[in-house]
Amino acid sequence: MVPPSKRIPVREADSFGPSLRVPRARILSVRRADPFRISVGDWAEAELSPEVLHFFSLKDPQGRAWCEGYASEWTLPIAVAAVAAYAVLEPVSCPGLNAFSGITKSFRWKRRWQPEENLLAATRLLRVGRTSATVEYRTLSRERKDLIFEGSEVFVSVSGNPPRPVPIRLSLASETPLVQPQENPSSHEPEVRVSPLSETDERSGGFIEETETGTTRYREFPESSSPDIFRLRPTQLLSKSVNNPNQASEGDFWEWLVPADLLKLLGNPIAGNREVLGRRLHPYGLLSVAIPIRAAQQLFGPEVRPSGATIRYFRPVNAESDFKHRMVLRSVQEKQLILDSELQQAESRVATLTLTLEASS
Repeated sequence: MVPPSKRIPVREADSFGPSLRVPRARILSVRRADPFRISVGDWAEAELSPEVLHFFSLKDPQGRAWCEGYASEWTLPIAVAAVAAYAVLEPVSCPGLNAFSGITKSFRWKRRWQPEENLLAATRLLRVGRTSATVEYRTLSRERKDLIFEGSEVFVSVSGNPPRPVPIRLSLASETPLVQPQENPSSHEPEVRVSPLSETDERSGGFIEETETGTTRYREFPESSSPDIFRLRPTQLLSKSVNNPNQASEGDFWEWLVPADLLKLLGNPIAGNREVLGRRLHPYGLLSVAIPIRAAQQLFGPEVRPSGATIRYFRPVNAESDFKHRMVLRSVQEKQLILDSELQQAESRVATLTLTLEASS
């Protein structure tokens, strides 16, 4: 029996760990005069969420953004406009037909991208030559409805040697204005010309025919929601059985879902190098130790610290699926806690660990 003065409280640990995601820029809409050729007046829209800017703005302990040299609040509005530009220049109905590269840009900024804003970019094809194409584009804030960036770019076809002529439609397509900033930003949102489609429709070679004011145009299916480029999801509590919420008791039980996101990060090369980020840090083996320690820190806080552990491995882990972590408080002494943990992946036992915690003096 632990004396009242030595009782170790149990904290709430429903969710803990980092939460971070880096989604892809997404093509919302592409309208064409001909589904198999690029035509003057063809246009596209794309969007980019603020989570990308949050990731680029992460800071080290000295307050330096890790992507400081990229000037992301100024360059990412250009990047999402380029996504829309490439969507205009490469019809999905004939993949691989063209491969374009930008050779010159001219643009103007109105302001920087703010962390709470979603970007909406629109691009229209202005001119085409034998092996080149010129587009104009602009990027707006979906929330504030004002212009962030506008400009133009010349692309050249780099497929073939010499470059293959661009397959163009010679007749001038019916021009649809680019999304315009509003005179009264609070009145209504910029128009997004995306009609409802089936959940199975994707930008994978399909298009539908539409008629606008007597003119037939073709709309490519928008991109489906793709997996995030990178994410760190928090650990989530699945179930628990606690005898007394105010103190640690023998038999207390917890079960969490632990995402494999961090393992995916540590198991991948960084910055184009051949070595993975976790090389010689042994993340695949030490994960079975790290997860129980982190759970104990969340449950018991600074009152205790890890002092020893015994682990048994049953099979290797991988980054293909998430983990389940089950933990039981086996013993509660005056200055010591003993926890039994089991880590599972894909319904199979990965490792068991007995963790000893020492109470602070």
